[in-house]
Amino acid sequence: MFENLKTVIDRNGKIVEIGVFVKDDGKIVDYTLRDGEKCVDYVNSFLTLTNGVKHSHLKPRWNGSAWVELATQEEIEKAYPNKQQADEITGGINENT
Repeated sequence: MFENLKTVIDRNGKIVEIGVFVKDDGKIVDYTLRDGEKCVDYVNSFLTLTNGVKHSHLKPRWNGSAWVELATQEEIEKAYPNKQQADEITGGINENT
């Protein structure tokens, strides 16, 4: 029985819960969707590259078919200034590019 990792969003595309499992038959494991919520692609599976650092979206929003970044370029560069500083914060978990 294969389970897929998903993200739960509200009707506005904002994240409610990250990392729920949905079985192949569509049943959600250990989570009950509330009114207006739905499961979509797992948010952290969409990586981008900034200053040599691979990362997921800083301010993700589901647009109905894909995750989009709402953070400005300035916010992104402030959060991910360069690879060396990011490696110090994350312990070097980012792959070399």
